[in-house]
Amino acid sequence: QAPADKIVGIVKNGTQGGSLPADLQVLLMSIDLASNQIIEQESTTVDEDGIFRFGGLLSGPGLSYRVVIDAGIYAPSVDMASQENWGNVRLTIYDDTTSLEDITISSYVMMVPTIDARTRQLGVLTVINVDNRGDRVWIPDLEDPNLTGLDLLRFNLPLGFTDLSVESELPSGSILPIDTGFAMTNPIPPGEAALRISYIIS
Repeated sequence: QAPADKIVGIVKNGTQGGSLPADLQVLLMSIDLASNQIIEQESTTVDEDGIFRFGGLLSGPGLSYRVVIDAGIYAPSVDMASQENWGNVRLTIYDDTTSLEDITISSYVMMVPTIDARTRQLGVLTVINVDNRGDRVWIPDLEDPNLTGLDLLRFNLPLGFTDLSVESELPSGSILPIDTGFAMTNPIPPGEAALRISYIIS
């Protein structure tokens, strides 16, 4: 099969009653797999039906593409290497909310994979599934002067924890230390996403 030389796709709003913003931009990024560099190639505006097109694409070993919706803090994307049909790419945006009402923890598993008797320390690994059961992407209002840890997705940890590491399937965000553990500012789109948290305690 000959490499595709164009990308055609459509953007939908997954929130009931939601619409696409005017002049919504879609970005085409090229990925040099050898140097791991991501370069913006061009941008286009979706039409009134949410359709976008990129043409004249180059192909070759070590070169891939990523399509990104320029929708603000939450910018959904798709790597074309995982797409079989480059003529039918589908991306979904959502209206946003600051309410945690639809955010639940569907699974919370804690393990102790390492015990160091000499230093009397435990290595703790926690795997958590976060589920947004609504049809809006949760995004915290970080400009709100009354923002507290209670307004954020937060996790309590034992006192005295060290070497905290957090990996997640959520879109990029920040980890904020709070008195009882940490909070996250990552957007939470509808659906499930896994978090992996590790730390050391005495």
